[in-house]
Formats: sequence, C-alpha cells, structure tokens
Amino acid sequence: MHRQMTNIILNPLTKNLILLEIYKIYVTIIILNHSAFYHDHY
Repeated sequence: MHRQMTNIILNPLTKNLILLEIYKIYVTIIILNHSAFYHDHY
C-alpha cells in the first residue's frame, strides 16, 4: 500500500499535473495582486 502511494507520488505525469495546478494558483495570485495594485494606485 505504502509502495503504491510512493509510485503515484513519483509518477512523472502526476508530478506534472501537480506542478500545473501550483502554477495556475501562482498565476492567479499574481493576476489578483496586480489587479489590486492597479486599483489602489489609479
């Protein structure tokens, strides 16, 4: 069971999907921060 979980975690496709999710969250935060910055200063 533990070994199966490790294989899922180490699976390159799974890692790429996780990285993609993190990237999307990161981009969303950046966009929201820029929008807030824009509204604060103009």
